[in-house]
Formats: sequence, C-alpha cells, structure tokens
Amino acid sequence: MITSDVFEMLSVNAPAQYWLSQLRLLEHVGPDVLPRPVRAVSSHLQRQIRTDSDLMVAREPILHSPSKVCIQLLDGRYLVLHASRMQQFSGPDQIAIRLEQAMPQDLLPLLAESHGLSIRERELLGYVLRSYSSKEIAEAMHISAYTVQDHLKSIFAKTDVSSRRELIWYFVSRFQLSDEPAI
Repeated sequence: MITSDVFEMLSVNAPAQYWLSQLRLLEHVGPDVLPRPVRAVSSHLQRQIRTDSDLMVAREPILHSPSKVCIQLLDGRYLVLHASRMQQFSGPDQIAIRLEQAMPQDLLPLLAESHGLSIRERELLGYVLRSYSSKEIAEAMHISAYTVQDHLKSIFAKTDVSSRRELIWYFVSRFQLSDEPAI
C-alpha cells in the first residue's frame, strides 16, 4: 500500500486490503480509519527521515534501521509491516508499506525475548529448532555438551516445557502454519 506523508491512503492492492481489514477488526475501527500499526511504522520512518536530513552533510544517503512492526492478529497469526520511503520526482514523498504474514525469523526473537531468554539461550534455541543434536550444538557454540544441557534446562524452565520436542512444538505452533494459500 502507498500512503502520503500525512497518512492518507493513496493506493492499495488486494492482499494489503485483506491485512488492513484484519487490523481494523483487531482495533474495532471502521474502513475509513488507518490502523495504528500502519501509522506507527509510517511515523517511525518519517522521524528517521527528518533526523537523517538534519544530519546529512555530504549529501550521501544514510542507512537507518528498518521501520518495522510485528502485530498478533485476532486469529493468532502475526503480521509484519515494513515502511519505506518512496521519493517522488515531483510532489511530496510517499510511504510504501508492505504487509505480510510473519515468518519464523520475524517471531523467534520476540518470543525468546518475551520468555527472558539470554543471548546464548536464544542462540542455542535456534540450533534446537533446526534439529541439531547436543553434540552438534556444543561444537557450533564452542561449549561443552554439559553446558548445552544446562542451557536447555534453563530454557525449559523459562518456557514451561519439559523436552526438546515440547520446546519445538511450543515455538513452531505459534506460527499457525496451515494449508491455506498465502495472501
């Protein structure tokens, strides 16, 4: 979808229209209201653009962090919104917002953070979710197999599971994968 710099929707395709309807259901707002997550990523991007233009001395483009937000919808799925600046040849710049269902790489950091996992525990979790054995994890992380087990026990306690299988299911089930066609 494309918006103006004052959050006026200029164009939208069918998939974006669907995701916007899901966001509106979540917020209990009508079709004439631009949902808050859309305004949030747009505002973040505009703030970065203003900061960049204040700092720009050499007229070289400044790379900044992405304007991105991840939202859980009513049906349990997660939606990621990305905003980027569309420079116009004439007239004010516009903002392109990409709306798409979140992928595991979008959610794992959020889920790990919500359970208070340490950086090393998050790293280890990534290996577990890719079906590495304890020995393979130990080699990859340059730690002993005993340390791997200690980290696993800590992760199990923080996520309230008791096995690798439960841990994998706990994280994978959050993605609500289905046979429905992607939108």
